Amino acid sequence: MRHKAFTVKFEPETFKRLLDRVRRLHKALTYDSKPEPDAENWECRFCEFKEECSGKGVKDNVEVEVYEQ
Repeated sequence: MRHKAFTVKFEPETFKRLLDRVRRLHKALTYDSKPEPDAENWECRFCEFKEECSGKGVKDNVEVEVYEQ
């Protein structure tokens, strides 16, 4: 397998989100529990753990406010 390196701009907000996710996953592994799902709705359709997860935290039933003009 070949690899290719890319230079990317450091984005503090993206780094913070990734670090938060790492912490959540580490905590779940440490306490032998399932982490809260953080997938978007469309990702769940392809997930092999969809039934086990039961969609908790998934944005399936989002209420939308409609504003009339």
